[in-house]
Amino acid sequence: KRYLDIMGPIFCNAVRPILLKNDVWSSDVEESWMEFFKVLTTMMGKSYDNVENVPAQLSLSPTQKCVIVATWHSIFLKHMNFMGKQLFVDLFKVEPNILKYFDAFRDIGLSNMLQSRSFQNHGVRIMNLVKFAVENLDNPEKLQDHMLVLGRLHVKKGIDSKFLDLMGPTFCQAIRPMVMAEGQWSIDIEGAWIHLFKILVQMMKR
Repeated sequence: KRYLDIMGPIFCNAVRPILLKNDVWSSDVEESWMEFFKVLTTMMGKSYDNVENVPAQLSLSPTQKCVIVATWHSIFLKHMNFMGKQLFVDLFKVEPNILKYFDAFRDIGLSNMLQSRSFQNHGVRIMNLVKFAVENLDNPEKLQDHMLVLGRLHVKKGIDSKFLDLMGPTFCQAIRPMVMAEGQWSIDIEGAWIHLFKILVQMMKR
């Protein structure tokens, strides 16, 4: 039954490059498709004895916080360097235009990027940001201040805010194989991380 829940994320991964190419992608569009697939899989799941209800809310619930902290410490913390690099490789594959904002490694090509110290350092920075967020889930004022400063830096660099909305889906795309390999993947885990990134991006845009 849990494999029904992966249909929505896989569909969104497949159509995202097409929507971006036609300049019609947004987090609202992707969320609408995710909700559509949740409805479909819920209907399909009624043939099972236990139907899982997935809450759809922007703010993190106590359960979602527990899921994020648990998966961070049990899986992601030990793979920080790999995850940081994979996140940006996936991001650049989905939206190559983002590369123009990275002067240090934008011209070396994806095949050589993994060996670039500047690229590796940027991957470390983004994962340290995720670590900071996880550690401050119950300290929203501190997290808000940090994300606001980061958001202003992105505005100063002229980074299109629509690219920020890609971070959550791309992060989940990068971590999904790892979580599935651990036998821990569920729509609740992915949903919790998607919501966290939505909140972080919202803080950056204020």
